[in-house]
Amino acid sequence: MRNNKFRKTKKIAAVMMCAVLVWGCKGQAQTGSLNEGEAQTGSPTEGQAQTGSPTKGEAQTGSLTTEHAETMAGAGRDGEAGAGFSGMEDTWAGYSDDQLLDMAQAYYLQKEGSRPGHAQIEDMPDTYSRVHIWLYDMVDEGEGSARGATRCNYYVNRHTAQGTDTNFNPVDLTDVLTGKEPVPEDFYSLATDLPASQVEEFAKKVKQQLLLQDWDALAGELAYPVTIDGASYDTPEEFLAADFGTGLNPYFFVELEEETCSRMFCNWSGIMLGETGRVWVAEALNDDLSSQGLKVRAINGLNESFGLPGGVSMYADESDITPASMKLSLENETDLDIIFEEGFRLQKYDGESWVDMEPLVKNDEIYPSCTAYKPRRGHPVEWTVDLEYLYGGLEEGTYAITKSVKDINGTGGSTDSERTFSFTINP
Repeated sequence: MRNNKFRKTKKIAAVMMCAVLVWGCKGQAQTGSLNEGEAQTGSPTEGQAQTGSPTKGEAQTGSLTTEHAETMAGAGRDGEAGAGFSGMEDTWAGYSDDQLLDMAQAYYLQKEGSRPGHAQIEDMPDTYSRVHIWLYDMVDEGEGSARGATRCNYYVNRHTAQGTDTNFNPVDLTDVLTGKEPVPEDFYSLATDLPASQVEEFAKKVKQQLLLQDWDALAGELAYPVTIDGASYDTPEEFLAADFGTGLNPYFFVELEEETCSRMFCNWSGIMLGETGRVWVAEALNDDLSSQGLKVRAINGLNESFGLPGGVSMYADESDITPASMKLSLENETDLDIIFEEGFRLQKYDGESWVDMEPLVKNDEIYPSCTAYKPRRGHPVEWTVDLEYLYGGLEEGTYAITKSVKDINGTGGSTDSERTFSFTINP
């Protein structure tokens, strides 16, 4: 099978993923956050996640392998869906049952041209925040009895309101929300000439195929040869012969569930799904440069461990960093049960390697209470480090602060990970 080519624009873009470097004035900091196992864009012919050794100004992340409905119960609603929705912003708890029910009825009306008479919703056990929405009409069977006649079932994530319908077609209930700022059609012009609406519909489709582990359907959406966790597959038959049914990384699917497929990161190499680059999409071209449309060119972390998902992070604003102290935000924008431990490690880059800095006080004076921090979605925890007390203040240089993080429930088969934030103290 001939290799695919990918459309490249003539634009030159300087892109930095998952790290923001800001030059400050005297006493201010240059900062960058790099989570364990985060993806960088890599070469245009591979699209794989890159996690090489740190260079000057980057954070050292340590080891990259530390983690390896038929009956409806619950809320129900009768009657008509509202005519329009505005300001229904997702909160840390996700959309409410009432919001999802209203959105589902309006979505069905938009797609099918009629409104179901009734809707019910229930949480789906053993899923990542998924709910089952049943749209139905009551049918009179005489003699005072009636039954529910199903119009449609939606299975969606409570936070993104995305999922599938009865026939496993992609569903995005947020399509009915009013007041949403439209994505410019040239938003992905660095990667493709195709309009944003087409790019995002394709992204939603392959996202659901991966979440459903529908390998047969996904095989038709891959650009061959396709790279998956470093291995290359040259044909659909070779891809389907691989065993992807065991040893799958649950954090891979957490990142996909959290992906909204709107305003995704892109560069000349492709379009990224997942906060740390789990899936890369590009426009494939034939030998005569005619377009094959969008295809998946690389999948990262399907089987291999990449640490905790990107929604678990630690960062600081430039204005909150001085030689004497720094204030960091510990975040968990997932449904995982995450704690940040009290301890931390501070390192300084000496031009060749990262060197541990020894505090001026004993450990029992640094951590007298054995405190742990437990951020949750929409509720970050603020953590302040007294650099003057612990280290006598920081001199000019590049530093990395690392904190241990645990997934209490061991979702990925292991509980331990790290988050690192790098910053620079300027003269």
